[in-house]
Amino acid sequence: MNEKLLMAFKQQDTEIVLRELTPLLYKYMKGVPASIREDVFQELALTCVQVVARYDFSQVHPFL
Repeated sequence: MNEKLLMAFKQQDTEIVLRELTPLLYKYMKGVPASIREDVFQELALTCVQVVARYDFSQVHPFL
């Protein structure tokens, strides 16, 4: 994980989290049929936003 992404988690900046994770999400969706790929991406993005909103990342790693 890069420093920018770690800080975004700590600051609960979902825009940066999603921007940084988007290439990774699409990389792992290669086996998903093209007809539903965008729907799957939207579900993954929503899950990321929910995790960032609920989880206290500063309590997990002292370097955050």
